[in-house]
Amino acid sequence: MKLLTTAIEAEEGALKVKVRWLITKEIGAENFAMRLFEIEPGGYTPLHSHPWEHEVFILEGEGVVIGENKERACPTSYHSLAPLSGTSLHSC
Repeated sequence: MKLLTTAIEAEEGALKVKVRWLITKEIGAENFAMRLFEIEPGGYTPLHSHPWEHEVFILEGEGVVIGENKERACPTSYHSLAPLSGTSLHSC
């Protein structure tokens, strides 16, 4: 099993974000992916949406989940199934 242990810069539209791909199709997970995001203070992921659900679990620090017309504070240990509509994660 090959795990990506090196953090790489996140996709275009992200600011101060690095990502580690932990579980992928390349290692045999056909229906599941797991990534670890490192979002520096003031950093964020781009507003995005897709046809599958995704889960968010905050390991350390605090942030804000921004969705369609609402924001939700998310302290350490916050976890949620993100809605199918657009979401963005922001670090505090």
